[in-house]
Amino acid sequence: MANQLVFTWNGPKQDNGDIYVKLNGTENLLRLTQNSAPDYAPAWSPDGRNIAFLRDLPGGHVEIMMIPSFGGPPWAIGWMLHGRRLGGSGRYSAARVSLSPYCA
Repeated sequence: MANQLVFTWNGPKQDNGDIYVKLNGTENLLRLTQNSAPDYAPAWSPDGRNIAFLRDLPGGHVEIMMIPSFGGPPWAIGWMLHGRRLGGSGRYSAARVSLSPYCA
């Protein structure tokens, strides 16, 4: 994690926010997400193997997602509505990952 940076970027076409990882000292980017919904607020899991992030959905819903830090399919670990956490599921508790000011 110390030599990697995770961030949200709209990409070269500036069309949609996705999650990227960059190894410090290189020009190469690894695009982790490619969903039509905006992805943002990435945060490393405590062990560095996964990245948590938020995904905007229609109707003011936000999914709390996880993805392996070197790529793979993302999975939902919880959801929010208008900034309030409503529930969770899966292998990780959303309470263990600090995502953004939106997550209480």
